[in-house]
Amino acid sequence: MAFKLVFSVPDNTMPFIWNVSQHVGPLHENPNRRTDVELVQFFLKELVESGHLGKTANAAVKQPPIRVNGVMDAVTGFWICFAQRGAQTADGVVSPAKGMMYSQVSAWSISKMNFVYRKQFGDKWQNLDNDQRLSSALRAELKKTTP
Repeated sequence: MAFKLVFSVPDNTMPFIWNVSQHVGPLHENPNRRTDVELVQFFLKELVESGHLGKTANAAVKQPPIRVNGVMDAVTGFWICFAQRGAQTADGVVSPAKGMMYSQVSAWSISKMNFVYRKQFGDKWQNLDNDQRLSSALRAELKKTTP
């Protein structure tokens, strides 16, 4: 169940982030809850299509395209790993964030996706819980501030 994580003290000028409630990734033990996966897929797709993510990648890696359907698949797993390149912890898993950063030098993957998406599409980010491109289930969950 995805949700809105509101910060008591805005971090990095971010008053909140759109968060996952459980791990999203390729491992058998990753719950991959449908709306959590959909949120990750949405961010990845938007960042790839805007050219922020994968700009230097060979065009062939963008086929097949990311599908925003809430089902964890190899394409989603690839782009999670690609998004984590150079990160201190590149494990191919998007974990629920507890803030923007989990150490002094490392951001949660979902926090980083929020930060970049907000920078690119401020108004769309702010009102993501009303974005008609998302499923009604995900929009409803994003209106909540706890999982």
